[in-house]
Amino acid sequence: MEKRILKYQQRCFNDYNTSIGLSKKYAFPDGNIIQPLPPIQVKTNSIMIIGAYPSAKFEYRKQITPPFRNRLMPVANNLQPFADEQYFDGVRTRDLVSGRTIREYLLTTLGLDVKDCWMNATQ
Repeated sequence: MEKRILKYQQRCFNDYNTSIGLSKKYAFPDGNIIQPLPPIQVKTNSIMIIGAYPSAKFEYRKQITPPFRNRLMPVANNLQPFADEQYFDGVRTRDLVSGRTIREYLLTTLGLDVKDCWMNATQ
């Protein structure tokens, strides 16, 4: 089973964008390639959660055209679907809350732990 999951993760990473008609060079504004996020939480024979995701990590950047103000823009991929991540965006620490929200409002209510689920995301 683990080999099949690994093959699925590899296919997601390598083939997903083109399978939905996106260029292999689909990128954030500063050129970082946008990659799909293969599932990391992959408990089989349990509950699968599929969401319209992934989001991205954002940073404050100075606008290069007038009015030259700081703008929050997507710059990098998250680490995994529905992660519980913190990172610094250039101004403050930012929380990626999707993982926490799913745990608090869905999984806890159902008496489940995130490790008991298959977490997947789609664009």
